Amino acid sequence: MTKGKVFLVGTGPGDPGFVTIRAKELISSADVLVYDALAHPDLLTWCREDCEKIDVGRHALPREEIDSLLAGRARAGRHVVRLLGGGQSVLGPDCEEARRLAADGIPFEVVPGVILAAGVVRHREAVNRSARLPLTCRRVVVTRARAQAGELCEKLEALGADVIELPLVEIRPYVDRDMTLEIFAEIGRYDWLVFTSANGVRHFFDPFLKAFRDLRALGVMRIACVGEATARLVRGFHLEVESCPETGTAEALAETMIDTGSVENAKVLVVTGNLNRDALVLRLEAAGGIVDTFQVYENVRADLTANPAAEDFRQRGADAVLFASSSAVQAFAGQASALQPADGARRPLAGSIGLRTSEAIRKAGLRVDFEAKESTLDGLVAALVEKLGSVSEDLESP
Repeated sequence: MTKGKVFLVGTGPGDPGFVTIRAKELISSADVLVYDALAHPDLLTWCREDCEKIDVGRHALPREEIDSLLAGRARAGRHVVRLLGGGQSVLGPDCEEARRLAADGIPFEVVPGVILAAGVVRHREAVNRSARLPLTCRRVVVTRARAQAGELCEKLEALGADVIELPLVEIRPYVDRDMTLEIFAEIGRYDWLVFTSANGVRHFFDPFLKAFRDLRALGVMRIACVGEATARLVRGFHLEVESCPETGTAEALAETMIDTGSVENAKVLVVTGNLNRDALVLRLEAAGGIVDTFQVYENVRADLTANPAAEDFRQRGADAVLFASSSAVQAFAGQASALQPADGARRPLAGSIGLRTSEAIRKAGLRVDFEAKESTLDGLVAALVEKLGSVSEDLESP
């Protein structure tokens, strides 16, 4: 068996630009990378695809468990890189990690970070704090379906948040065989193909590409999308999106299409789920469009009664719950008894991605504590950072 080893790598003041060449080489070749909230997220992108990345900060592992983890992976013959913030002082002779590894007989190497002048260090640390501390150690609940939650979770974790995933809604493909055959038989005759969500894109093209080998089977239709996230998925198929509103609502989408002057007497196919509102279809029909709807997926409420993350939320609460859709709000309200925080648990703020979701929150009898200025994930995260930052200032003021 290959002899394992632990590398204790200092990352300096936190900026990847100050990580040593030796540190970058070790991160790039590591079998296992162990890190916490002090590690800049860009450092993780240097790893090999098959590297085992372990976030000991997110799971709040005790010191003894981290020591056992490092020793166990090394004994298994793996090269383990443990990222530690700071420079020579953090990884000097009194480094606790080094002492424990030595006591356990584990081969190790200390790779100090860059030592900078005190003023530079203070400046860099201030920059890092401003970017990361509104969310460090903040517990944030993500309510998106599991298949959709990854991007939002990554954005939050990059800012130091402790993310709790509560997939209140499951997205499942919906197949009406007769309707699918009918739509696909006429697909080349539509003038517009309209996607009201990213889920619609995924679950439309899955059966489409099974029925047709060539995207040219779509014909010369124009494509409209409700928002930029949905449009990016369509462009991934090397298709042009001709209509995409800045505001991600059904009403805005209808108006951008009508403004092209090509809706009257046009055949329009709107790809939907089971919970889509009628506003888009009604507005297009009022403008003279001949509209068909094609349901390709369904939102199904998930049962979180026995979910471990739900139990954690009940016992400890959270700083904020993020809602990115009306369906998630409805599912949250429908499972209120299974999500009721215990006495002493943190009572979370409610954050909304946009106007329609905010309406659903208020209709459910909840308060909207903050709302994204732009109906995007980045907009939602920005609103969260701004809100939690102001809450911190209120708590710290005399």
